Amino acid sequence: MAAALLLLHLLGLFSSFPTASGLLFEQPSGFRAAVYEHRCERPERTLVNRTRAVSNMMKNVNVYRQQAAIASSQGAQIIVFPEDGIYGTPFSRSRIRPYLEHIPDPATTSPPWIPCTHPDRFTPSDILSHLSCIARDNHVYVVANLGDIQPCVSTDNSKDAKTSPCPDYGHFQYNTDVAFDPQGTLVARYHKRDLFGERQFDTPDVEYSIFDTPFGRFGLFTCFDILFYEPAVTLVERGVTNVAFPTAWINGHFPMHGAVQLHSAWARGLGVNLLAANYHWPEHAFVGSGIFTPEGPVGYFYNTTTGSSGHLVVADVAPVSSPRTLSAASDYTDDLTFETPPVFEKRIEHQVYSMVEIVKGSGNASVCKGDTCCRLQYQRDAASSELFALGVFEGIMREQIDWYFEACLLMRCTNGSHSSCGEESEESRPNPPSPSCGDSNSRQLCKNARVASRFVGKFSTKYVYPEVIVSDGGQLALTPRDQWDFTQGGSLQARNISKPLLAAALYARVYTRDPQ
Repeated sequence: MAAALLLLHLLGLFSSFPTASGLLFEQPSGFRAAVYEHRCERPERTLVNRTRAVSNMMKNVNVYRQQAAIASSQGAQIIVFPEDGIYGTPFSRSRIRPYLEHIPDPATTSPPWIPCTHPDRFTPSDILSHLSCIARDNHVYVVANLGDIQPCVSTDNSKDAKTSPCPDYGHFQYNTDVAFDPQGTLVARYHKRDLFGERQFDTPDVEYSIFDTPFGRFGLFTCFDILFYEPAVTLVERGVTNVAFPTAWINGHFPMHGAVQLHSAWARGLGVNLLAANYHWPEHAFVGSGIFTPEGPVGYFYNTTTGSSGHLVVADVAPVSSPRTLSAASDYTDDLTFETPPVFEKRIEHQVYSMVEIVKGSGNASVCKGDTCCRLQYQRDAASSELFALGVFEGIMREQIDWYFEACLLMRCTNGSHSSCGEESEESRPNPPSPSCGDSNSRQLCKNARVASRFVGKFSTKYVYPEVIVSDGGQLALTPRDQWDFTQGGSLQARNISKPLLAAALYARVYTRDPQ
């Protein structure tokens, strides 16, 4: 299998972030966390009144109540629910309006608001009140996502501190995360910054939303935000060690931009805990939730089966005293002699990679594109019929918002031809086949698909995120955290990977080169 390591230290910059709760806990202990991947009961795609909208949302909120009770009974102290889980997706701007509630900023709300006990203080608050009661009744922190409506004055073109002038209809609409403490108090509110084609919502200025608990400090951001510097990386660099992350993540790009592999890599690369709750809609590739730590996943769920249900993940999480301190130093050296097989080009995730074939047996391989270089020292079964390739990319990913990245990628090609390198594997599709390494008919395939290796990248950034994904019974899976290392110097080292490798990657984000 292949591997890759980055350079990270243990330190941390605790900053003077203001918090809604105003509490500071200097020596947090470990905690038990829960994330729920919810299959939303989506409402009709027509304009409805407020009464109907509340009725539609309550079908999902009632599921949240059940899952929070289960999580609490298992000792969970915090539960995170997904983006769009209360009312579904997609919406037009007018159709979502009846589903929105006015959510005050808890940092400026005095006294603190408990919607469960004082629902009429801010209106409408039907859903906020139920979420508050879920937290209060189950004695857990609750993080959920819904829409916020904020009035503004259109006549004087005021901004309400946002990037756009007040619309003519007199209000902003925001994709919003909320957090409640075990008493039901609203302790945090976050407006999503990096919208993914969500024309029903407005784009706010950058917000940094955090809340403190007896078991650590938490930051909030949503879905597409994780790919960008603001607010995600800034939160970490200012000392946040835990992130609650509602998302509706579509697995549209294989292999590096899938939910569980990218979110786990982000937590491991920056040295923080990430509680990621995804929207479950496998028919449209929305799958993959987990509880990810600096050492890897402690629990996750990934099921692409059509018609499958949501799932609750509960796991114990160790405290993180501070995020990693990143360095630009690298294990990559230019004085080693590496074989240079013929280079071929292949389009992967809509980007053109320069690639070299990994020959059978043991050896070394390298490939460069511009100033980005990748090197692999490997050993594999000489009788293997599997084709692996090492690829490199640097450039811009064109999406709803563009971003710049560099990458080293080792991947299994789906058949013995170069043209199959980068094709989506069966394991990442709905209703995959289900071979097992314990099945005598599949043992040779599993043996052939393993590669032992050391993987090193030369990048222009210190922000490098490692990914290793395998096939487990026909489903895409994360490699157990004790089977590979990611350490200083930009290298990834395999340690007896037990499942067939699909891909290993070093995903480097050059935030300073993102198009403006």
